Amino acid sequence: MRSVSGSFGMAETPVDGMITLTPDGVAQRQVTYQTDTSGTVREVVALGTYRLAGSILHLALRENGAQGADVWSVQAELEPGGGLRLAYPRPADGTIVESYQRRWTSPWAPPNQCLQRHRTLHRFA
Repeated sequence: MRSVSGSFGMAETPVDGMITLTPDGVAQRQVTYQTDTSGTVREVVALGTYRLAGSILHLALRENGAQGADVWSVQAELEPGGGLRLAYPRPADGTIVESYQRRWTSPWAPPNQCLQRHRTLHRFA
């Protein structure tokens, strides 16, 4: 995660995060929130699907393995240069914007080889 804006409190502001998109349409959003002033963090993982229409990414996610109708439908915008901008309403008012940058990570290969090996696996952090 590159940055977050539009939020006022620790409970609604992710301090770190990553979105992973797989070739078969699976999406995962993994973020951490600071829960108190001593630095305690809470991790939230949402798993679901995605669909790409032009530069708009449509996500349908369920947090922490939730079943049933608790689907979070949100849109993100792919930006030039490999960025991803996820925007959603604040609980009270305004908008929270999370900005991510595409990353290719691999412990066994340099980034250019990793790009070829995982051509359609996209990680945004």
